[in-house]
Amino acid sequence: MKVFNNLEEMEPYYNANTDTYEFVENQKRFDVEFGFGLKTDRSIKAWDIEARNINARNIDAWDILACDINARDINASDIKAWDIKAWDIKAWNIQSSDINASDINARDIN
Repeated sequence: MKVFNNLEEMEPYYNANTDTYEFVENQKRFDVEFGFGLKTDRSIKAWDIEARNINARNIDAWDILACDINARDINASDIKAWDIKAWDIKAWNIQSSDINASDINARDIN
């Protein structure tokens, strides 16, 4: 796991062609932890992401462990969260193997 404490530490992993932070070494994604409040409109590609607040457009990861997530697209196989409070969630396509929630209003869930 590599810990990033500011945006400058992440810059070597930024791919301007795809507008994405790609946390890849030796052609494999690696685990990351954000030790600061990350706000970005760029995409993020990593293996495991651990963070308190995530605000991003696209997150493509295997596991996400977070307290608050505000994102447009999430493609993940395992999301663990303890406190998600939202008044307006609009989703057109959610694909997941396990969702445990009391109230979901969405167009298409697989």
